[in-house]
Amino acid sequence: MEWSNSVWSQAILPNLFRTPREALQAFDYLANSSSHVTTMQRLAYRYMGAVSLFALWQIKTLTRGMILKRQTVYDEANKWADALQGQDFMGMCGGVRCDMTHR
Repeated sequence: MEWSNSVWSQAILPNLFRTPREALQAFDYLANSSSHVTTMQRLAYRYMGAVSLFALWQIKTLTRGMILKRQTVYDEANKWADALQGQDFMGMCGGVRCDMTHR
């Protein structure tokens, strides 16, 4: 769990906001998933959120030296797969196959 919070999330999140278009797509999903806001609130949320997170992650990735954001995700996933040393990953289900269906 510590690895996913400290390493994986830092590698994957910049990929959601690599370009302004991708940031808007991410916020389209979030803005349209709530039915309790007005159209103006939804538009403000969409554009202000997309612009601010796009800018934030651009600054963060530059300070961390992540020039190739997509490659960083691949590298971290490969490190994780190598750490498994050929074992099957069973998640956090105590060694049995997890039921991932939504109930």
